[in-house]
Amino acid sequence: MGIRTDIASESKVLKEKIPDGVSQNIQTINGVKVIEIQIKNENGAKILNRSIGTYITLEHSHMLLPENAEIITKILVNELKNFTSNKKSVLVVGLGNQNISPDAIGPSVADKIIATRHLKGPLADQLGLSQLTSVSVIAPGVLGQTGIEVFEIIQSLAKKTNPDMIIAIDALAAKSMDRLGTTIQITNTGISPGSGVENKRAEISKNTLNIPVVALGMPTVVDMETIISEMCPNQKVATPSSMMVTPRNIDQIISRSSSLISNSINQALFPTLSPEEIESLAS
Repeated sequence: MGIRTDIASESKVLKEKIPDGVSQNIQTINGVKVIEIQIKNENGAKILNRSIGTYITLEHSHMLLPENAEIITKILVNELKNFTSNKKSVLVVGLGNQNISPDAIGPSVADKIIATRHLKGPLADQLGLSQLTSVSVIAPGVLGQTGIEVFEIIQSLAKKTNPDMIIAIDALAAKSMDRLGTTIQITNTGISPGSGVENKRAEISKNTLNIPVVALGMPTVVDMETIISEMCPNQKVATPSSMMVTPRNIDQIISRSSSLISNSINQALFPTLSPEEIESLAS
């Protein structure tokens, strides 16, 4: 049995000693715990079993309550701006399967992103939209729906639209049920769709696309094997293989988290628009 998690800050190594080649900064902002992990070299990458780059985790036990939306959004926007500033064109990709609730966060976010690449010419100038970031959006589905690898779709679109950056949103796996609906992770290392549920597809990253990729997601599932491993670390317990656990209010989690994340992405990509203008354009 083993521990499976997409969340860098859940690494047991970090709780024992920060290894060489890794730095960790933890701060609390208005009740939100923000953890920034930097993996700086191959030694750090090997020890944490993750790619070199930056991993930022936002944690709040009541992250999705409406009264906390403004606080979480402000922090998330500020973190996203560190990656998206000065980017004139962005491709936003909502990964996952809209028909499976725990996997629907990516497509649900994509539904609410403001697309602007098509706004050109005199009308855009007249509406004051010509200077906005050029944003393209797609929810490419999954291999079982389309018969096409998601990587192939994104690669083709990137060649056509030539974005300065790709933002990929996906559901993640955690090792603790307490993480579900309470954690958001941002990383500039890209993502392998389906890796959290042992259905790993081709990596979407700067290494494979030659375009900066920011991956953003929220844990929506925990592997049953991981739960048993955490509860009984020194015992051999028969565990149903490939069983994932998700909370019974997962539809509410997807609805609220997709609104939170899409609003934050829109604000980061369109800093000259007011929240009211963004809400109007996104609706």
